[in-house]
Amino acid sequence: MASADPRFLETHASQIEDILGEASSRIVALHNKWRGAGPAAKPLRRGSVEEEIEAAEWKPSRSGEGEWVRAEETPLLKGELEEAGGKKTIGGYAYYLSRSGRIITRYARRKKSRVRQQPL
Repeated sequence: MASADPRFLETHASQIEDILGEASSRIVALHNKWRGAGPAAKPLRRGSVEEEIEAAEWKPSRSGEGEWVRAEETPLLKGELEEAGGKKTIGGYAYYLSRSGRIITRYARRKKSRVRQQPL
């Protein structure tokens, strides 16, 4: 399959990345199907962390505050959280990576209200 020419990878790197991306998407889709995910389940897409977050199936936490997802379903987000020490704010949510690295939890950020005191 591969040529003995050392420039083969340089020449075909883009094609190889595309093939690997498609294979990764297929694997995720099969995994979701195997888990019994319903038709509303969105397969992960290659792209930005924001797209990945949007495509993920967030489940409500037991406490009713926040949501969670398996980290393997959001590898880009997991990578960003690992680089940031386990917590990061993106958009209107604060994201946290569990100590085991298997679960990502998110909580809606509350806007801090500034109370301006009127001069007397």
